[in-house]
Amino acid sequence: MALTTSSVSITPATGWQLVATNPNYLQIRNRTSRPWQLGVTAAGAPTNDNAVLTFAPQQQEDGHLFVKSTASVGVFYIRVLEDGPAGEATQFGLLIDV
Repeated sequence: MALTTSSVSITPATGWQLVATNPNYLQIRNRTSRPWQLGVTAAGAPTNDNAVLTFAPQQQEDGHLFVKSTASVGVFYIRVLEDGPAGEATQFGLLIDV
């Protein structure tokens, strides 16, 4: 496994942000209390809610973290649903093996 780390800053205006394609391992961490979504499709950004998971850190104990520890086929996108209090972007940390 050759893990790489990266980070992304996303606002609601950014829309869907591609984070991984066919990952062997994927960890996404968000340390804010803003809700965010993960979408997984065969190709391209999600166009409906069928392939979308919503994470709400204020309401879910694990709402800050997503881990997929088995090889997966598909493209993984994330987006945030709210701006920060001062309009700032939401930071995500990524740990990926592709």
